Amino acid sequence: MSRKDTAFTPSQRAYLNSLPAIKHATATRIYYTSQFHKDAVQQYDNGVRPSVIFAQAGMPSTLIGSKRIERCINRRENTDYTQSG
Repeated sequence: MSRKDTAFTPSQRAYLNSLPAIKHATATRIYYTSQFHKDAVQQYDNGVRPSVIFAQAGMPSTLIGSKRIERCINRRENTDYTQSG
């Protein structure tokens, strides 16, 4: 699968950029706000499934893909979002 196959359309980007959890979305990347990351990690640590966390924030896996959700949550292992700051 090429990058073109996973690119967001202009209307999808506009929608993503309108969400409070999104800092910025491009054709192929999503940049989440720090607050969303912190909230997502806290919910995940409390047992909420990643797909549910993202769907509640307006980003179902049918829109952004399950791999993006998985990668975002897995990044928490390298970054401590539970600390204040």
